[in-house]
Amino acid sequence: VLKMADAKLHLEGAYRGFSDMTVEHVQAITGLAYDEAANAKQREFSEPLEWRATNEMRQALENYLHEYGLRLIAGGRFHHVIGEVDKCTAMVRVAHMYENSADDQGQALTIALGDSKNDEQMLAGADIAVVVKNPAGSGLTIAHPDVIYTTKEGPEGWQEAIEQILPRL
Repeated sequence: VLKMADAKLHLEGAYRGFSDMTVEHVQAITGLAYDEAANAKQREFSEPLEWRATNEMRQALENYLHEYGLRLIAGGRFHHVIGEVDKCTAMVRVAHMYENSADDQGQALTIALGDSKNDEQMLAGADIAVVVKNPAGSGLTIAHPDVIYTTKEGPEGWQEAIEQILPRL
């Protein structure tokens, strides 16, 4: 994990990453059980940040991260430091893997479910996009020819969407 303690950044107190938090603090801000919070701290490809500062400070961090080939993305509850990857690219790669391994070599149907800004690219790239209601009330709206907006949050929202999609297949 990149430690962003560079003196030129002057962002002390602007954020705190999961890697800098205790399991109990991750538990408190996520609502996860202790074991789940401990697992959430074990990061390999991203670092969730509890953001505490201004948009100007956010821009300064974005600029700094860019120098290292990293990006800062706003999620539903946290900001995330990630590499030059995105969920849409991953979704397309997985779909192609299934297409290339299928007996009939058919086209995979992609269904993307998300609830925040960091899901926009993935939702836009899917055959069916599902915007799951966000408890933080982000109000994500996307332009997509086949989009479902759930009335329920979290896993219940996912279930609501899948129950709408399955009869169409």
